[in-house]
Amino acid sequence: MKQQEAQNISLSDYPIFSGTDVELSRRALSRIFNPVFLEPGKGAGSFQFSVRGVQLPHLWISSLSYWGNPVLGPVDPSDYHTLQVVPSGSFQFDIDGQKMSANAAQALMISNGQRVRLQPADNSQCLSLVVKDKDLRDVISTWVGHTKIPPIEFRKQLTMTNSGVISFLSYLHTIVDDLDRSSNLLQMPAAVASLENMLLTYMLCELEHNLVDFLNKTSAEAGSNQVREIEEYLEANSSKAISMKLLTQVTGHSTRSIYRAFKRYRDYTPMEFLRNVRMRLARKKLLHAIPGSMVTTIAYECGFTHLGRFSNEYKRCFGERPSETLQRSIREKKVYVSGEECG
Repeated sequence: MKQQEAQNISLSDYPIFSGTDVELSRRALSRIFNPVFLEPGKGAGSFQFSVRGVQLPHLWISSLSYWGNPVLGPVDPSDYHTLQVVPSGSFQFDIDGQKMSANAAQALMISNGQRVRLQPADNSQCLSLVVKDKDLRDVISTWVGHTKIPPIEFRKQLTMTNSGVISFLSYLHTIVDDLDRSSNLLQMPAAVASLENMLLTYMLCELEHNLVDFLNKTSAEAGSNQVREIEEYLEANSSKAISMKLLTQVTGHSTRSIYRAFKRYRDYTPMEFLRNVRMRLARKKLLHAIPGSMVTTIAYECGFTHLGRFSNEYKRCFGERPSETLQRSIREKKVYVSGEECG
């Protein structure tokens, strides 16, 4: 049977499985979600399944497409948190006996320990993010300084017009776009760790869950003075490896407190500020570059580890690619030197 294609397929360079065999499809799903059951829909069209995905150190990001209205879900209650974003088609969920749906207007967040059963409509696709509960709790422990963390449960229904959901999904899609543009990203452990840390930070800070008050009470709230101090620290150390964990150690404030203070007083995140600082520094270096300089070297010197993403963001900021800035700068210096020599 000819392979059908759903819209908005991403992660195309990371195939895991595609076909009509139910058992092989079940095994592919079990690699991502732990053991699952999978049954073709009764009286539906021919079953077909396709999955692409990337396993990072602490999470899975997958694009899944279904045909034939199958019924599936984890065999046991999950030990992970799962986000299901549905760009095309629709899904019917049963989460601990509660009926819910996911579609282009509404995503779903399934929390650790919940029993799940779902049925996608024919020719439906979802972008799935899977985070182990243990890994998420480790992040929270780092924030609060101890391991006595209550169970975390996210709000199940995520409206796609909610500002927090928009912010979180924007960052998730940034990571997916980076993976689509360059598989070399997976060969950069420091870059992957930074992306993961920021994604988990966005998840805990932007999505609604039962530990919001718990996290807010764990440390003194950062104020505008602390925001400026952090900005000064980032400006002075922009070429170094910076993480939210490091900022908590330097300032004594929790990740959530820092994040909320930046959003309140600046309307951007610490990492967005750091990226802009690094971008201005790269611009300055490129404008004053000498013959023999390379974009790659300058990007690394400024703290950028993903060259494709650096080039695209640089063009968005300054209207030209970094290579164009460098070439013009060197060309102008050659003209200037030539003029001096001619008297």
